[in-house]
Amino acid sequence: MSSTAARWLAFGLALAAFGLGGCGAGAPEKPNVVVISLDTLRADALGAYGESRATSPTFDRFASGAVVFDHAFSQAPMTAPSHMTLFTSLYPSVHRVNNLGAEGNRAQGKSGDVPAQWRVDPNTTTLAELFRSAGWRTAAFHGGGNVNKSVGFDDGFEWFDGKPQNGMNGNADRPFDFTRAAAWIDEHADEPFFLFLHTYVPHAPYVPPAPWDRAFDPDYAGPIPYRDAFLAAVQRGEPGPPPPGDGASAARKRMLRHTPWQFWGYVDPDSAREVQHVRALYAGDVRTTDDALATMLAKLADAGLDERTIVVVLSDHGEGFLEHGVFEHPGKLYRELVHVPLALRVPGLAPARVAAPVGLIDVAPTLCELVGLPTPASMQGRSFAGELRGSPAPATRAVWSEFVPRWRDSEAGFVPLDLLRARRDARWTYLATLKDGVLVEELYDRSVDPGETRDLAALPEHEARRLAFRAELEAEERACAAARAKLTTQSAGELEQSTLDDLKQLGYAR
Repeated sequence: MSSTAARWLAFGLALAAFGLGGCGAGAPEKPNVVVISLDTLRADALGAYGESRATSPTFDRFASGAVVFDHAFSQAPMTAPSHMTLFTSLYPSVHRVNNLGAEGNRAQGKSGDVPAQWRVDPNTTTLAELFRSAGWRTAAFHGGGNVNKSVGFDDGFEWFDGKPQNGMNGNADRPFDFTRAAAWIDEHADEPFFLFLHTYVPHAPYVPPAPWDRAFDPDYAGPIPYRDAFLAAVQRGEPGPPPPGDGASAARKRMLRHTPWQFWGYVDPDSAREVQHVRALYAGDVRTTDDALATMLAKLADAGLDERTIVVVLSDHGEGFLEHGVFEHPGKLYRELVHVPLALRVPGLAPARVAAPVGLIDVAPTLCELVGLPTPASMQGRSFAGELRGSPAPATRAVWSEFVPRWRDSEAGFVPLDLLRARRDARWTYLATLKDGVLVEELYDRSVDPGETRDLAALPEHEARRLAFRAELEAEERACAAARAKLTTQSAGELEQSTLDDLKQLGYAR
């Protein structure tokens, strides 16, 4: 056993025995922490989560040596609110950070009910701030877009690199480039660091590079363009096929109202063959993302950092393929949009699969416990470090997700006007939609209906369960309202032109 491995074993034993670690004289060496976010990656697109196609050999190898959570859920179906929850362990209705773009046009003040894209309250403590204040070096290399400094994602990071080459999606000919991140790792290899790596590669439009553009549907001969033809049209400034006329299906019209038609204009949502091919293109992008993950993990290994680095691989949200009538990830909370991969490789801890549900909101307090940092009382998540070490999860554990489509101005600052919430435990999914003061409830039994397609909320035999979940919903809102009341400083983030350009590339702005 190497001296580094021995120190790590001692560190792990200390954590297991006492639940914390120290950083003073004689204390175990501070571990590095690397969080890798693969944007828009639904869990079941990976082999480790059941995908039969060869989309993820790298992730699957990583998962075989990690603790994998089978039922991890994001707290929002969109990039900005989900990542801010990851960094702050606050629910989206509390930290108030929204995506720009599809709802961002309204978020920039074109509707009186919706505020601008608010910067996170300066009194909020982010994960990067915690690590930096405790002596870790901190850096982020991300794909830009909705992960931008205008809303506070840079808080706590000494280096915040949002170059599109870090992982923009296929809407531009910008290949993944790990050069800058690799150089930063080399420069700080002898210091403890907290590193955030993020890529949008699997995000729509799905135009993966060869050979993954044809790998999963080689016989397709329809109108959806492959990468070269698509990029050529973009470079010529061609908008794609015109919007459908009056004779087009309602599904096609609905889709094109909510998505840029430079890619989606070629897709007929009423054609099973077209949808099949779209999913194959997404699978190709997932494989492209997996190749990027291989580059990231190889760099850590080549630098000799594996034995003293906690590595977390996750996604911020999933992606829809008409399971509930939508492509991409609009403001809904069904399983395909919030079930995400989550795997942690912690030196000294044995690989395992954990069936208990957890949320991305739980990642920050878990990392705090693992490295011995005090967890801020403001964090709403709960550490799952015990499950990492093999302890059983609390039998009552449930995970909440949220989406806030509209806000209103009040004496307490901006508060949700409309609100969607989802509660998931090991078996049940409870969805609650509050719109214009009317509450609509849905109830699904995932033990027999994993795709959440058979709503049981109206059945008399489930009334007691639905009412019990409603009581939990009301308690959840009270807790969020109390947390929100402590964060009253609001300022609108000012977007740089490069961020707006990125949002156009991602399809959020036109």
